[in-house]
Amino acid sequence: MSTVFVLGAGASVGANPCGRTRFPTTCQVLQCIRELICEKEHATLPALTLYLCRFAPLSGVAPSARVLDVGWDHINIEELYAAIEFESRITDHLLLPAGDKGSESKFFEEYFPTWYRDAVTQLVHGTYQEWMRACYSASYASEAFPHLHENFLRVVKMELLDAIAHMLGVLSEEEDSTNFSRLAGCFASGDTVVTFNYDLLMEQHLTKIRPNEWSYLTGYGLRPTSDACDLRFAGDAPDRPSAFKVLKLHGSTNWHFRFNQGAGGVPSVAGYRRVQERFGAGNAIRDIVPAFFQATDNFYRRVVVAGEPSGYYERFMIPPSTYKAEYSFSAEFVHLPTGTPLSVTSATLWLPQLLYRMALEALKSADRLVFIGFSMASADTSIRMLFRAAADMNANLSLVEIADPDPNVVNRIKGVVPHAREYRDVKFFSDLLACWGA
Repeated sequence: MSTVFVLGAGASVGANPCGRTRFPTTCQVLQCIRELICEKEHATLPALTLYLCRFAPLSGVAPSARVLDVGWDHINIEELYAAIEFESRITDHLLLPAGDKGSESKFFEEYFPTWYRDAVTQLVHGTYQEWMRACYSASYASEAFPHLHENFLRVVKMELLDAIAHMLGVLSEEEDSTNFSRLAGCFASGDTVVTFNYDLLMEQHLTKIRPNEWSYLTGYGLRPTSDACDLRFAGDAPDRPSAFKVLKLHGSTNWHFRFNQGAGGVPSVAGYRRVQERFGAGNAIRDIVPAFFQATDNFYRRVVVAGEPSGYYERFMIPPSTYKAEYSFSAEFVHLPTGTPLSVTSATLWLPQLLYRMALEALKSADRLVFIGFSMASADTSIRMLFRAAADMNANLSLVEIADPDPNVVNRIKGVVPHAREYRDVKFFSDLLACWGA
């Protein structure tokens, strides 16, 4: 019997056999970052803090503040992430038809208040000036505010993802997550884990209790889909076959894309400009392209390689994008001088599509599905349709097991996966393991 184990944030929260862990839900991420990173390690997050002053203003918090305030503790991180993505697109649309003059448009001035524009400019030219010039040197083709804001949003996203990765790393060392060891002991050869978590709890326990059956190097099931897919690994993982796949559909704290910067433009097409879909448009000489994908066995530290050409690494952690399987970190577009986009093939789009294809194949052929702490959220349409498509093709699904205290979650899962012969549900991760005698 082949089994697909589906893990959501609730699996990490319920990983302690004696109670819940401190791993956060989506509405507790900023609180954990504040307590574990800002207060405990005295780290500052000036770009993220400034952005929060605009996203969720607090009385008494100045735009110049550098650390998170307790008043932001309960912000839903998915809503914040979506706002960053949305404002990246707003900057795009303002730049495309008008170039640098986009900053003079009435809508732009109304949308971005003066205090915010001044604070962003001061931060990019102050705290982050040297870092920006080292990592995004080609983006300084213009000093108009739209270009500065475009770069600022990159820094906000970088600070947020690095803080999340660091926080998850701290918690994985401090919290009792024994339930993952018990779960890993139940895997049979050929089983698949589909996880929506960025953390490495599953991988860490697999390498501890089944070191000869799973490796960071082979256990993710990643493979080149074309000559343009350059996969690399940094770490000490052994090169041996893995008996189980761990498919991380939202990415992982230890996955990165490496980008290089060229001279910019499209030399063979005069007057055209190459831009990035997600990060904005308008920098006439920018040419930032993916060099390779790299996984590591170190789950939260930023990858920095001395002596390499100018460029940067970006974590492969997919935000709550509407079309997650189509998410690309550097989808390249060629634009006419008028702003009309002409899409060309992306060298990073293959990775999320590969993960979704592998998940679909595993789900549609599974005899048994086990959901642990995964809510099948109503608004998460891309994931719901993935499971529904697999369920409609799976005539042999005999059993669905669900561990979640919320009866609404149980009903949502049954609605999306309606054709199993039998359903069983319990409230907690530990209850499910106890049913199996694990």
